[in-house]
Amino acid sequence: MNRFVSMTALSAAVAAVGLVGASGALSGTVSKTVKLDEGAAKSTVTLPSISTQTVYTISVTGPNAVKINLDLRSKAGSVKYPGIFTSTAGSKRLRIYTYRPLDAGKYVVVVAKAKGPAATVSLKVTSAPAKAAKPAKTTKSTKSA
Repeated sequence: MNRFVSMTALSAAVAAVGLVGASGALSGTVSKTVKLDEGAAKSTVTLPSISTQTVYTISVTGPNAVKINLDLRSKAGSVKYPGIFTSTAGSKRLRIYTYRPLDAGKYVVVVAKAKGPAATVSLKVTSAPAKAAKPAKTTKSTKSA
């Protein structure tokens, strides 16, 4: 079962589907194949501008033997503290980064490796409009006299 889930996730990381949300905000998927040369290498992928708060999920599939670093950046610098999920299947590694809702603006993804052989990775960036926070529930308290 674990192998099936991993293979499904690897296949999904390569697929590209573009969607436009009902709210008018850009939502969808950007898929790229990124080639990183031997030794230290990096590549930058520019994402479409967003006009409302957006949640990004970034999947990176590459060789298990090469350590790939990913950095989501805005004008203000790196976006910190993503949730990260890692899975390996055979010689492939899948890493999924999920970011908190981000404000409107322009973002870029920097894919890098510090050393090692040349590597080709699949990058999939999915964006979706942030959902409005649910109001806090209030409880009725009854006091007996």
